[in-house]
Amino acid sequence: MKEKFVTTSIKVVLLIVATIATFGTPARGQTLDNKMKANIPFDFEVGGQKFSAGQYSVGRALRESGDLVLRIESLDGHSRAIPLTIPVNRLDSRDKGSLVFHRYGDDYFLSQVWPAAANSGREFTKSRAERQAEKRVREQVGVGRKTDSVETVIVMAYLP
Repeated sequence: MKEKFVTTSIKVVLLIVATIATFGTPARGQTLDNKMKANIPFDFEVGGQKFSAGQYSVGRALRESGDLVLRIESLDGHSRAIPLTIPVNRLDSRDKGSLVFHRYGDDYFLSQVWPAAANSGREFTKSRAERQAEKRVREQVGVGRKTDSVETVIVMAYLP
């Protein structure tokens, strides 16, 4: 009886240790603690700030801040933004990190950032310029004029 209790206790402890080891440490790409890089082929805006097409890195502004505050920076060092974000979730995860943009006509706005292999990402609130662009498109559709549709554009990101 005592031997069975000891064997069962050891199995339970091993199961707890295995669970902690599996779920307690996130994979490298699942947060924005590690900067992602992306080649963005069009001009865009985020947080009310405009950026030219080019190479950008996206990651935590401060390691200790979590993913709440992100740093978006051109690799040439000329452009930088540090906008606040809100969490978003999805049911599936994708192998690669991605940046999600909303396109209204010729205007692109960075909307979301998704780390690789993650079910949670970060979303930027809509700027005044994006709300105005969205309103213009809605009004054009409302009066029956031909207009470009609102699109979602995804740019793949990678870990350096």
